[in-house]
Amino acid sequence: DGKDQNDEGLWWRGVERVREAAKQVADLVSTGHAVLVHCSDGWDRTPQLTTLAIIMLLSRDGHQLTPDELIILVQREWISMGHRFATRHSHHHPPQTNSTQTPTNTEAAPIFLQFLDCLRGMPACGGVLGVVGELERCSFDPRGPFRGDCDRDR
Repeated sequence: DGKDQNDEGLWWRGVERVREAAKQVADLVSTGHAVLVHCSDGWDRTPQLTTLAIIMLLSRDGHQLTPDELIILVQREWISMGHRFATRHSHHHPPQTNSTQTPTNTEAAPIFLQFLDCLRGMPACGGVLGVVGELERCSFDPRGPFRGDCDRDR
């Protein structure tokens, strides 16, 4: 179907744009610049860019990311910083509807899944692709580490 192909093309263009922005952050940091990354609300693009930039900076020194390091980065940059997993991954809660049966959760967005697709295409992440798959599986587990929107919810 043409719409599915178009949607898939848009998805991968979005993945590439996130990677390009993370590379810009990494380039600036590697040349000694201080960088403040803060996107519109701070919960979506911010952890995407900071986590990817950290991985890119490590790989410039020849470091291959380990599974444990990836888990620590996700814990620090996503979970501890308050990424709203329950809101963005609306599958954790049945969608709310209004009187016309139109879904009202307009804040649902696959931000974390887009981040995982960014990782899948990075050479420095070759050794952690199994963990990437596990993180994706866990992101759909309503009892897993990605439940709720904050530490209090978890």
